[in-house]
Amino acid sequence: MVLLDETLERWGTDTVRFYFLHGSNQWRDFDWRDEECRVYQRHLERFLGLIEEMTTSENARDSVMDGWLKSVFNLRIQQIASFMEQGEIRKAVDVAFFGIWIDIDWYRRRTGRTTVDKGYIKTWLRVLAPFIPHICEETWRRLRERRFISVTSWPRSEKEIIEMKVIELEKILKRMIEDIRRISGLTGRRERLFVYTVSKEEFHHFSMAKEFLGKELGINAVYVFRADDKKRYDPENRAWRARPEKPGIYLE
Repeated sequence: MVLLDETLERWGTDTVRFYFLHGSNQWRDFDWRDEECRVYQRHLERFLGLIEEMTTSENARDSVMDGWLKSVFNLRIQQIASFMEQGEIRKAVDVAFFGIWIDIDWYRRRTGRTTVDKGYIKTWLRVLAPFIPHICEETWRRLRERRFISVTSWPRSEKEIIEMKVIELEKILKRMIEDIRRISGLTGRRERLFVYTVSKEEFHHFSMAKEFLGKELGINAVYVFRADDKKRYDPENRAWRARPEKPGIYLE
């Protein structure tokens, strides 16, 4: 038997709420496990560390990735609101906490920066406030907000500013990175990477991501070509394999 008063005193209110809301299936009886609650406590400790890390210096700008982050944030807010309306609380918490965390982590990896504009951090806190209210309130105050977060409005999704094309291009980039890792693992090649694209959008997007690809994959030099470029370097004719949303890849 688990006593609620003792549990709250040991783990804290927000940890218990988080565990109940995400760690359990709302349509089934709940089976309390201390080891699982401890996992959620660590998630919250890491969350607080992440917020602290992201607000320790000035914010920098990246036109492409800032547009991507703004778009995915608005998309996430739509998803969370939809799950809440359907009564799918666990799914809403999953997107609000872990989904947005994954997006922020990807943004930081892509830009090479630790900071994120405080506007996004505050929006994230407002989204999470119904689920982990005490932590969000305390963090909100540390960001020098005077009003309580509990009386702020729920963030509204601005559908008109969602750039689905940028979101799709980043998805293609992520899939391509996994393909490159698989090919590199099989062949041992990781000196030079050649990417062949079909569309102008992919060519432009991947060309701007060359430095990131090199660092992310540990490759010394990255080249991006249009698949129909007659001057491309392509000793094994990998460009013919390029398709929309599926670039051709050659490694040396």
